[in-house]
Amino acid sequence: MSDSQGPANERPTSSRPLISSTPLDWKSLLTTIGPSLDARKLILASLGVLMTWAGFMALDLPFRKVRDVAPFAPSIEIGRGPLPGALIVPRQMQDRFNPREWNRNIRLPGKPSLPGDKDVNLVDSLHESAGLAIEPVSTITKPFRALFSLEPGALPFLHSVLGTIWVVFVWGLIGGAIARNAVVEASGGERIGVLTSIRFARSKQFSLTFAPFFPLGVIVLCVLACGLLGLLYRIPGPIGATIAGVLLFLPLIAGILIALILRGLFLSWPLMILTVAAEGEDVFDAVSRGYAFATRRIARYAFYLAIAWIVGTIGLIFTTFLARLAVHFAEWSLSWGASVERLSVPFNRFAQDDSTSPSNGIHHAWLWLVGLIAHAWIYSYFWTAFARIYLLLRFEIDGTPTHDVYHPSHEGDVFAPEKAGGET
Repeated sequence: MSDSQGPANERPTSSRPLISSTPLDWKSLLTTIGPSLDARKLILASLGVLMTWAGFMALDLPFRKVRDVAPFAPSIEIGRGPLPGALIVPRQMQDRFNPREWNRNIRLPGKPSLPGDKDVNLVDSLHESAGLAIEPVSTITKPFRALFSLEPGALPFLHSVLGTIWVVFVWGLIGGAIARNAVVEASGGERIGVLTSIRFARSKQFSLTFAPFFPLGVIVLCVLACGLLGLLYRIPGPIGATIAGVLLFLPLIAGILIALILRGLFLSWPLMILTVAAEGEDVFDAVSRGYAFATRRIARYAFYLAIAWIVGTIGLIFTTFLARLAVHFAEWSLSWGASVERLSVPFNRFAQDDSTSPSNGIHHAWLWLVGLIAHAWIYSYFWTAFARIYLLLRFEIDGTPTHDVYHPSHEGDVFAPEKAGGET
């Protein structure tokens, strides 16, 4: 029987043993690559990548003539071909589901190190990897930015709204699960499983997914007020436009307010997710803490982000190179039994001859899976790095120890760790 619970507002604690209570420092960001390669995080990240892609594929069907807000395709190409490293989906899926351009044709570094590869410009490869390392940011912001496009019409706006809702939902849930896994690990607790992470995220789903929309309520009010002023331009003649010109200072003030809110939202959204993952907070607390952490130590926050970006770029080079090596040595090992010519088409997803045969499709599916895992690492790293950034900022601002992380402890909690020896 568990001990009687304290007051309702008392922070639940965990009986989980702590490995270390030593506070993190910025140097801990240099060691984030290893934890981000954890299979649990990669599984969750792969699920998030597939959910995001599938949602936009479905969204693309009724909006074929509307601008494309899809953030990416769900795999890093690591097989042989003229464009190693391109982000693609299988050719059959491109033709069937999305005739517009899914392929971003991004090469990734690591190519010069494989036998038979031609040299590529290292500077270009680093530049491309640096851009791809921040894909989790562009995944959220691409459909979000489209909301504020001046392109007329209700359909483009509706398309952007649905796309924004989908990515916020997916990465609120999946990002929250990865963040929960990463923050418990970084705090010195035992590692938690995939299902436990998902269950926690589902229990906090409202806070994880609704927090980014909370600041948008103020923007909606500003837009409605400015929209009423915009009706003046519909008055025939110069009278309406003249009155609107006199009152233009009001929309300009609203524009400044919107810009400040969006800037804060852009900087604080990952911290909102981490607040829920680490503290179990509600929507209001997640928003207020996320904004506070992003603005009260803005220089230190920028420093941490820069370190994480550099390490992420290096990690992406390493991860992609490792994936390409795995595929290369698999083909090399098979070549001792099969001819190199026979293996050239199955391991080359850009081959034109007999590339649609079932056997080649199976080979390409496995290569696509390896590419998916390499792609998912970007998101695994993103949330793992932000878990450490959050704990660093929290310690500096609030003085909260690294190991102080929310653990549900009420009786019968599905998130509570199992005791050794099967005790109840």
